Amino acid sequence: DKILEERKNPKISKQAKEANANLTAGLASLKSSVSALQNDKTYTDTGDGQSVSDKVVSAMKKYVSDYNDVGSSAKRSTLESKTAYVANMMSNTSANSNKLSELGITVNADGTLQLNDKKLKEVDASKVQELFSAEDIMSYGSKISSRVEFANSGSSSNTTDGTDSTEGTDTEGTNNTTGSSAASLKADGNALASD
Repeated sequence: DKILEERKNPKISKQAKEANANLTAGLASLKSSVSALQNDKTYTDTGDGQSVSDKVVSAMKKYVSDYNDVGSSAKRSTLESKTAYVANMMSNTSANSNKLSELGITVNADGTLQLNDKKLKEVDASKVQELFSAEDIMSYGSKISSRVEFANSGSSSNTTDGTDSTEGTDTEGTNNTTGSSAASLKADGNALASD
């Protein structure tokens, strides 16, 4: 009975609650910083005297900072529906470490990013634009953007108790559809396997 009660109402530490809140806020910031690197305006000169190079460096600094915040919050978070996507995002970043390195971004052993502004300023801005391209769904930027999007909408999170919860939301119909789709997919998979 105690185990069942603990599963229904898990006790979340103050640090985990804080990490959950930080992760939710951090994902929103990261979504915004990825969007800035995918936006064509970042790669065009403006009348305010700011060069393309300065704009790209500024946008990348924000991205690296937001990325690192999300990564550190995820390590202490109990929101599994979000942390799974963050882990996938970090894995994707590691897989693209060579391309990021060409832009002056180092992927550290702990998964955090480190930016070398000087090296990035020397790189042609079109290389950054290509890596973060929103038009190419297989680009690094598109993959990161989709993981962040899924992490944000994967479930509604109740950050007051720090647990994932979809009860009492207007997405109940969606959850039922997802459940039946999953069951249908499993049945189709079994049928294919038997054939």
